[in-house]
Amino acid sequence: MIKKITISGFRGINFPLVLDFAKGNSLVIYGRNGTGKSSITDAWEWFHTGKIKHLAREGAGEQSYPHKYANEGETYMEVEFLNPKLHEIKLTFNPNRITQPDVSGNRKAFKELVPHPCHLRYRDLTEFVYMTKAQRYEFLSRLMGLEEAINIQNNMTTCANRIEQLFTNLKERKENLENEYKTLTGAPPELRIFLKTLNGVVEKYSLPPVKDLREVETIIGEIKKLVERDTKSIKLNRWKNAERYVSRFYPLDEKLKEKLAGFCDKLLDFQKDEEELIKIILIDFYEKGIQVIKSLHIYNRCPFCDKEYEGNLLEYISGKQEKLKQLKERRENLESMRGDIIHRIDIMMRKIEDFIDNLRESELSDLLTNLRGKAVDFKLSIERIRPSLQHPIEKTEKIDVNKIDWESYQYLLDYQQQVQNEIKTRITELEEDKSRKELIEDFQKVTQLYQLFIEWLKIDGKIKRLEKIRTAYEQIKNDFVDEIKSLIEYKFNTISNDVTEFFNILEKDATILSDPKIKLLSTVEKGIELEIGFAGTTERPVFKVLSESQLNSFGLAVFLASVKNFNSEFNFFILDDVINSFDTYKRPRVIELLKEHFSNYQILLLTHDEIWLDQLYKAFPNWGKVKFTGWDISIGPKSKPAKDAIEEVKKFIEEDEPRAAGWRLGLYLEWMLQELCERLQAEVKYNRRNEFTLYELYQALRMRLKEKIGGNHLIVRLLNELDTGFRNFSDHYKDTSTTFSSQEILDILNKWLEIENKFYCPECNRFVIYQKINGIETILCPCGKLKIK
Repeated sequence: MIKKITISGFRGINFPLVLDFAKGNSLVIYGRNGTGKSSITDAWEWFHTGKIKHLAREGAGEQSYPHKYANEGETYMEVEFLNPKLHEIKLTFNPNRITQPDVSGNRKAFKELVPHPCHLRYRDLTEFVYMTKAQRYEFLSRLMGLEEAINIQNNMTTCANRIEQLFTNLKERKENLENEYKTLTGAPPELRIFLKTLNGVVEKYSLPPVKDLREVETIIGEIKKLVERDTKSIKLNRWKNAERYVSRFYPLDEKLKEKLAGFCDKLLDFQKDEEELIKIILIDFYEKGIQVIKSLHIYNRCPFCDKEYEGNLLEYISGKQEKLKQLKERRENLESMRGDIIHRIDIMMRKIEDFIDNLRESELSDLLTNLRGKAVDFKLSIERIRPSLQHPIEKTEKIDVNKIDWESYQYLLDYQQQVQNEIKTRITELEEDKSRKELIEDFQKVTQLYQLFIEWLKIDGKIKRLEKIRTAYEQIKNDFVDEIKSLIEYKFNTISNDVTEFFNILEKDATILSDPKIKLLSTVEKGIELEIGFAGTTERPVFKVLSESQLNSFGLAVFLASVKNFNSEFNFFILDDVINSFDTYKRPRVIELLKEHFSNYQILLLTHDEIWLDQLYKAFPNWGKVKFTGWDISIGPKSKPAKDAIEEVKKFIEEDEPRAAGWRLGLYLEWMLQELCERLQAEVKYNRRNEFTLYELYQALRMRLKEKIGGNHLIVRLLNELDTGFRNFSDHYKDTSTTFSSQEILDILNKWLEIENKFYCPECNRFVIYQKINGIETILCPCGKLKIK
């Protein structure tokens, strides 16, 4: 259990924020969005794992952890534990080693005690809905404390993919070499045939036959000496080589300049409006928002910030997206142009590099020397602008096309025919001597064959070695994956009963659903499917039949079951605004679940839902209460001890603010009357909009009790007494033009509290409920200490 948490200089918290868990109690923090609640969860994740996963995914790593105004040494989180083995542990951000915080205290013991993540965010559950099978596998595995194993599995998969890619590349290279070799000899590369072909040339020049591969270089050296004794043969050999290199160099891309200039003009025009450029990041956000809204069928509340919207939010976001459609199309068009230009430049650069690396003979003509020089100049100029093309369109800097040496490029284009003609003329002149021509051709042939054969042998050897490595590595990887799967399956089986029980509590009115399960897919390396009984049949995947809220129930059930089973020696967890993932009527069931199965746990609960807050205060009167009233960049959250609804109403009355007191009391009574009507199965007159006034709820409750316990029962008499003035209050408490006196509000409050206390059991902190037990009607609390009937 935890005694105190102190967070300083971290994310949205600057001044030290102290969370005091008095006597090991739980704590609920209420605050509107943007008041700094999420920084608490971020700090805990950093304390537990040394990193904040969702920030890393969004490109904001460890450098974003310290608060903007925090000095060195002021960014830390300190936790005081009631467990003497842990005592105090402090993590301090180290700006010199941002991934390795300074640690004081026995953090190793803490991590051993808490192998499983014990925090859950609202965003975790909302993202869970849209995950693929593989993503769900990782999500649930991490929830169950297997993050390190999953990281190893991912790294092994990445390595296996690289091996496979290398294997594919080598096979492709080997195939190309074989085809080139066959073109020269008409036969595949095989040592016996290679030596036979080579000896066919050797015999012409009265040289000893080659018996094995080690003798080949010596024989080729002897043939080279024959060539070198004739200066004209040397020249012919050089011109033959030049012919080969030039044929690989040409043709060049005549549209490169035009394409690049067109791209730069469109890019410049696209980047002129910075405001439009910024909107690019909204495109994917809007698409995700539309997807969520359609799934939820809630059109007047933002699914991301939970704020109300006057009007149809789907139409509004769709309109925003439509306005960005043209911007998106322009961006996609530019990305396509950028990809085409990069491809053209890459081809050009490979040609130039091959040309200048091989064409080094100083004895060749001035034209070829100039051609090589122009190729070098153009290559250097392209390399200056090439890095700018590697960035996404919105981050691509201005490209100055004039910096490219287009004069040299035009020279290369203009002199193609001239250089090819010159080479052809020189070769024709030198080939007048047939024997010289044959000697040169034989020398080039055996040299080229030998190079191809040796490279083919090397590649073939690499493939065979890599095949052994690949097979062995695949076996190791498969064994590891099977082990992880077995571990995950074991953990699934361990938590399955709790998952089912927790899910059934959250979805107890969905009688058509049954037996929720998590299935590990054996046919894929990483795959999890959720399964559920639906109307007597087994459905998989559950997306076919479950709503988003029901899927979130699944996710919360898995998290809580994992915490219970895998952090069995550390009864603490954080729920960060997860209630927003659930329908309003389902939120009390979360309280029921926590109360029934986690009464011995210490919980830090963060919320911005005021109605649910009242329910929490009522269900857990001993919990600590903190309210974040605002946020300031120089301080962080502005906090104060929180009050429950009744305390707030009394405070407003004391300060003679009847309008505020009436509004707060009305909000509280609306929830209380709905709760009691549901628990006592009171019938409320049908309303198409599903909206009811306080008085309608009050009347339904009174009539139900009168039916079940009689009109003379004390509770019914108290409800009758409340009627005086209550109808008027019910109709006008939201109307700012109607004024009530503080005394009138106090009278209604006192009368209601007297009634409420008749329904509420202080032993189990729950309200009574109507039910039939063995055919006998009862109205009593869950623990049985409070009985009305």
